[in-house]
Amino acid sequence: MSSVIVLQAKNNNYFSTAYNYKDAILKLGTNLELEKIPFPGNTQKIRTILEDSEGYLWIAALDEGVYCLKNNKIVRHFDIRNALGLLQDHEHNIWVSTQTDGIYVINHNILTQNHFDRSFFNNSGVNLLCNYPGKGIWCLNSKEVFLFGKDNSFYNLAVPKVIQPLDIIYLFANKTLLLGTKISGLSVFENITLNKGSKQIVYSKQTFFPILMKKIISDRSGLNTTIIDKRRVFFTHSPHHLWKEKLYIQEEPIDSVS
Repeated sequence: MSSVIVLQAKNNNYFSTAYNYKDAILKLGTNLELEKIPFPGNTQKIRTILEDSEGYLWIAALDEGVYCLKNNKIVRHFDIRNALGLLQDHEHNIWVSTQTDGIYVINHNILTQNHFDRSFFNNSGVNLLCNYPGKGIWCLNSKEVFLFGKDNSFYNLAVPKVIQPLDIIYLFANKTLLLGTKISGLSVFENITLNKGSKQIVYSKQTFFPILMKKIISDRSGLNTTIIDKRRVFFTHSPHHLWKEKLYIQEEPIDSVS
């Protein structure tokens, strides 16, 4: 069985697509039982799977839109073009990023949706979403970072070319922001604030690390972070100790991280 996408959901469940299951999503539970969830679209188009706090299953499928399932049955289908990412905020709303058409926000009762088109993002798509507790939602494309703030305004962060194209975002417990690209390195942005006049995101210090990161993992407390690069595994509780607390050094390259 050759997996296309594997994602961890709540309660330590895993969702996966596979080449030889073109009409179903696979769910692996903690008891290792495998469940097939019928899917009406093309599973090879799926980019993200999200199980929300109320047990609804959300599926973003490129070219096919966003599906909402409950008890393995379709509740709603949203005709959202080029859907990529999914995120649930603290108010239980579902955010959808798209490759070419900005972002959508689906109300938690699935009755209404808002759309912020590509004009809000300098005529680019949005590849990644990340929650910023108490502040808003981070939205990334390959060159820029935007924050949709609690005041319903968009703020922009100028991103150094050395960490482009962006494909990494992580927020430490102290709200320090980590941005980067897997092909050249990472930057840490400290003491982030919002300038409401200029609509810019400002920071007091930026530090670049030429590390080719493969995966970043946070524990449930949000206080301890594990970062894996090509040959090393780091464990840190603070961005100020980033890359200094080596947990393990691998003599051979680390090729796969699950």
